[in-house]
Amino acid sequence: MSAPGEGARPPLDGPPGAGAGRTVLVTGASSGIGWHAARRLAALGARVLMASRDADRGRRAADAVRTLVPGADVEVVALDLADLRSVRACAEEVGRRGPLDGLLANAGGLLTGPRRTSPQGSELTLATAHLGHAALTASLLPALEEAGRGTGDARVVAAGSLAHRFVRPPADDRGWQSEDDFTPFRAYCRSKLAVLLHAAELDRRLREAGAPVRSLAFHPGYAIDLLDDEDPQGPTDRWPRAARRSPAARAGALAAGLLLQGKDGGARPAVAALLGPAAVDAAPVGSPLLRPAGFGYVGPGGALELAGAPRRARTTAAAADPDEAARLWALTARLTGSDPGP
Repeated sequence: MSAPGEGARPPLDGPPGAGAGRTVLVTGASSGIGWHAARRLAALGARVLMASRDADRGRRAADAVRTLVPGADVEVVALDLADLRSVRACAEEVGRRGPLDGLLANAGGLLTGPRRTSPQGSELTLATAHLGHAALTASLLPALEEAGRGTGDARVVAAGSLAHRFVRPPADDRGWQSEDDFTPFRAYCRSKLAVLLHAAELDRRLREAGAPVRSLAFHPGYAIDLLDDEDPQGPTDRWPRAARRSPAARAGALAAGLLLQGKDGGARPAVAALLGPAAVDAAPVGSPLLRPAGFGYVGPGGALELAGAPRRARTTAAAADPDEAARLWALTARLTGSDPGP
């Protein structure tokens, strides 16, 4: 059933076989949402390049996909998004493999501990979630455009988050780097706001240039490991398998599942943004506090966008501000050493 005011809109999910003949690069593919997205994409027939910082974790993740999806066409590529040298090397390797139909810029997360910086001196959360992906996208645009000229439907999909709603754009460049007021959560929220601002500005520039590539974004809602059974990396310190299978854990998972979802569910909007035929449309339901994203933005369709089947998502007004997007674009160009788009 459509949400009030949404009308009869086409579904965002891609049909079976929607990935056939397509090559997609997924960052952060060794675990979590990235791994589940890679598995789903492989099951839909896509050739999936699984980018991982750790070679062993990448191999285990790829083997897990092959076990669950017989005949899966998956390969591992090395990528450390925090280091722009690794980003450029990855882009060169992927570019040599031919046209690229999709980039799922998924990697990034909430780090812990004191403020840290990348090898190039940027705050580590921002470097991983935003700057590395911006540089990767810029380097891969020729491969994406080549694919888009053949299909008319190459896509870059960035990983947003509900967390972008908790911050506003910083007043200056030092603020984006969290130089004076760092906390892990604040830096994470800022990185996700940066991701959405950049994705919207990239889509505007792609359209203006007439490029056969679209820029979209997704968010996973509230997705937690406890609600998943598959784990390509084996037991974790936080949720050992025995604990996850205990009656108490199962009861907790059942209660959480009423509002939340596992990482597999969180990957559904990502896959819908990459392959869903209607995902490029920007027409979400209005809200007094939130607004249409202005570009293709997909998230869970349940209560508070925490879980559920993919549908169009909403952002704060700050994330849809074209002036802030242009200011961040210029900063991104300076920090990455290249123009991050057309």
